[in-house]
Amino acid sequence: MNLASSAPGILLAGGQGNGSGDLHLLLRSEGYRLQSARSTDELLTTVEKRGFDALLLDLTDPADARVISRVVELDDTLPVIAMTGPDRRDLATKALDCGARDFVELPIDKQRLLASVRAQVALAESLRLSRVLRRENLFLRRSGLRPLIADAPESQRLVERLETLARSETNVLLSGERGTGKQVLARWLHAMSNRRDRPLVRLSIYGLPVARLEREWHGDGEVVGVRAQCENATLFLDDFGERVGKTEVRLMELLERDGTAPRNTRTVFAVTSKCETTLHELAIGLDAVAVRVPPLRERREDIPALADHFLTEHANRFGKRVFTIADDAIAAAVAHDWPGNLRELDDRIEQALLRAARDPITAGDLALHQRAEPGGRDLTLREAERHLIQRALDRFQGNVSRAAESLGLSRSSLYRRIDRHRL
Repeated sequence: MNLASSAPGILLAGGQGNGSGDLHLLLRSEGYRLQSARSTDELLTTVEKRGFDALLLDLTDPADARVISRVVELDDTLPVIAMTGPDRRDLATKALDCGARDFVELPIDKQRLLASVRAQVALAESLRLSRVLRRENLFLRRSGLRPLIADAPESQRLVERLETLARSETNVLLSGERGTGKQVLARWLHAMSNRRDRPLVRLSIYGLPVARLEREWHGDGEVVGVRAQCENATLFLDDFGERVGKTEVRLMELLERDGTAPRNTRTVFAVTSKCETTLHELAIGLDAVAVRVPPLRERREDIPALADHFLTEHANRFGKRVFTIADDAIAAAVAHDWPGNLRELDDRIEQALLRAARDPITAGDLALHQRAEPGGRDLTLREAERHLIQRALDRFQGNVSRAAESLGLSRSSLYRRIDRHRL
């Protein structure tokens, strides 16, 4: 979405770009911000400035379709919706070949047009966010880190908040169930911060006796202590456990007291949900910002990409050919509650790869037996449909025609479902 305005921006060009008429009234009534381009040069100049979320192009000639290729070269995240006459299917086909994401026939079917615009604006926003994440993940891979996957709205909000915190010097408390990826997020926070060239010092204190903590903290003649290592760096305190015991209390004292506290250190805590309230109170004394890491069952949209990622990772490790994951396996994985979160999904994918006799990996290879966990639930048919549609749209980069074909639906049927699910 255009960062300069909260209202999505629609650029109009061709015969419908004259600034008047039912189309403009319709789009304005839906809250869209409009601008018209009256010539090809004006259109390309406007696109180059990257201020819009969709382009509506009225086609009357094959030469107009070729303009789409130039638009895509300038901004391949800007969805082009071609508008053609009812007897000009040749133009619609040419437009799709040149890079248009969709087409609508004139005269305009209002509901059909609005469904297309809503879908393409949402997909463009998702694609642009994915591009940002991919750039960040490239940096993370160079740092030896696992790339972040954030297809679910909850994950995207989490990443946005962590991006803001990464640029600050604020202490951070990551709270969540076991296996939700808190250690990966802590490393990501450090890698994206201004301290990235300094060490990230990890100290796991779960089950650590107080006497051992003292030795780890202060060091001895042969080993440099944690306190010295994390000066001017980032301290990651992992595995606080299920309760606050003597070790946790002593560590807080070491962090707060003059003479034992490290200098110029940023601290990132990872705590389990069960002890969140008590540890949050302790972290207030260190000016830590609490960030909840949602469990995997609350971010089911991440599961297809996570499964593919884990599969590739394990295939490379075992020196095996990378299999694909069948749709029935993805549907089963999305429906599962994953009480062990990412760690459990990772284990299941590893076992399925070793178990599978042929490509693709099926639901049977995953061997998931859904059991309702406290607070968990089965996935509804509506939710399963939403996940499969989103996966198809992602696979074909927002091309509705190809996504519809892969799902065995007509374009109009897919648009009704996109609108219903608010994708």
